[in-house]
Formats: sequence, C-alpha cells, structure tokens
Amino acid sequence: MWRLLGAWGFSLVLGGILIDLARRRGYVARNFQGTPVPMIGGLVLMFTVGLGTVVLGGDHHGAAVLLLVGTLGIMDDLLGDGEYRGIGGHLRALGSGVITSGLLKALLGLLVALGVAARHTSSWGALFMDTLLFALSVNLVNLLDLRPGRAVKFSFLVLLPLLARQWDLSLLLLGALLGYVLYDLRGWAMLGDGGANFLGGALGYLLLGCSRGVKLGWLIGLLGIHLLTERYSLSQIIRKNSLLRFLDNLGRCPRLRE
Repeated sequence: MWRLLGAWGFSLVLGGILIDLARRRGYVARNFQGTPVPMIGGLVLMFTVGLGTVVLGGDHHGAAVLLLVGTLGIMDDLLGDGEYRGIGGHLRALGSGVITSGLLKALLGLLVALGVAARHTSSWGALFMDTLLFALSVNLVNLLDLRPGRAVKFSFLVLLPLLARQWDLSLLLLGALLGYVLYDLRGWAMLGDGGANFLGGALGYLLLGCSRGVKLGWLIGLLGIHLLTERYSLSQIIRKNSLLRFLDNLGRCPRLRE
C-alpha cells in the first residue's frame, strides 16, 4: 500500500511543478482544440516509477524497460514534426527517402520489444507473438492519446486486472496514474509520446506474464484495432457511439468534451 500512496503523492506534486516549468520553458504541444498544453505526463510517470523502484525496490528490469521505451517517446516529442501519421505514413516517407523520428522510434522500440520478449520465451513462434504484442501495445496507447484522459482511462481498465502481475511495479504504476490523471482530464497536461510509450510499454510488459490464451486474445484485438485505425478515425468511431462517447467524456473537464 505504501508504494501506491507514495507514488500517488509524488506524481501529484511533481506534476504541478513540471506543469509550471514546462509552461515557462515552452515545452508544450497543441491539443485537439489548438490550445498549447505542457507535455509532462511522460516525465511524471517515468520519474515516479523509476524513483519508486530505486527507493523501495521491486522489478528493476521492468522499470528499466519502461524508462527506455518512454525515453524513445520523448525523443519523438522533441524531434518529431508531426507531418507523417500512422504506420503507413512513416513507411511512405521511407519510400521517399525520408527517415522520420517516428520510424526511428518504431525501429528502436521493436528492438526493445524483441529483447523483452526473448526473456519470456524460448520458442520462435512465441518470440514472434510476444514481440508483436509488446510493440503493438505501445503503439495502441499512442493511438488513444488524442483526447484528454482517453489513454489514461484505458490504461486503468487494463492495469487493474493485471495488478497480480509484477505486484510492486503494478502498484507504482497505478499510484503514478492516480496522481497524474487529474492534470490530464482537466487539460492542464498531456502525456506526449513519452507518456504514451511508457504506458503502452507497461501494459505490454505486464501482459507478457499472462497465459498464452490471454496473450493471443489481446494480440488479435491489437491487430484488429490497428487495421481499423489505418482506415478510420478512432475519435470519429468513439464520437458516433453513445456508450463509447460517454466513457470517453467521463471525468473530463466540460470545455474539453465532445
């Protein structure tokens, strides 16, 4: 319980400090309404989980993996230009001789995914499945992080049933999210690619410890969502479905609802 409470308190305080610093230093990005918002979510989650693991102990390997994946996202936050979107967009850019920061992030992330998966299995088929599961989990949270609170609420829903997996790491993650979520829902901060990568990596990492059936079901769902979002806007799908729209707007500041 101390991990949960400590992570909650630390992320809550750190978030407020970083929002002020980011505003003064111009470390912001425009949200879906065109409003500049500090991109501090990734830093809050990374510092909270990283420091919590060092001070309280736990899954040091898992924390290191998540920090590495989050750093790749921050690299894209700093160097990306937003001109190319989606996997298809980055591949088309490569066909034109342009290596985008998003593609570099994806390639390096794939290497990380391969390394993580290799620690969980010894067969080639399982290695391929686990690598794909981890990589697509990271990208899924990036796809969701288009409206305030959407990616965080989704991560809550997946994380809660996984609390038994890597208990120490899961508690730190849950506490960090509980401390940060208010800033995201109020539109005072956003995850950025750093935070989305970190959360997606966390979900993928925890899911790798599940049974083969659970992993296969999750992977099929991931593939379906990625194929769908290559053709249709996820935000439009949510907007047109009353239940999904209600869940998407739940807890969000009224001025940010759709």
